[in-house]
Amino acid sequence: MPFVQAERIRVLAVTTAKRSSYNPEWRTLQEQGVPEVDASNWVGMFAPKGVPQPFMEQLNGEIQKILLAPKVRERFAAGGAETTPMSMAAFDTRVKSDIVRFRKILAEARISVE
Repeated sequence: MPFVQAERIRVLAVTTAKRSSYNPEWRTLQEQGVPEVDASNWVGMFAPKGVPQPFMEQLNGEIQKILLAPKVRERFAAGGAETTPMSMAAFDTRVKSDIVRFRKILAEARISVE
């Protein structure tokens, strides 16, 4: 983001499925004819199987509060990132869909993981 603000680089497209909230005029690659692109970065927390559900829900709630805190959002924004807290179910869905999508890409490119 600092390079964009300093006009050292120009945004041609965003790789996320939705336009950026920083500049809604930046089009997505999907809008420019590159279908099924959603290369947004995400960070998540995982826990071992068997951790009690109430604990996980409480932890998720606290993480969401942190990610919505103005200072945290500002810090991420300084680097051009947006904080998007998710429910555990939404995160689970995202992880599973990314696994399917990237397995397909690897298979089509004949890339094997050893």
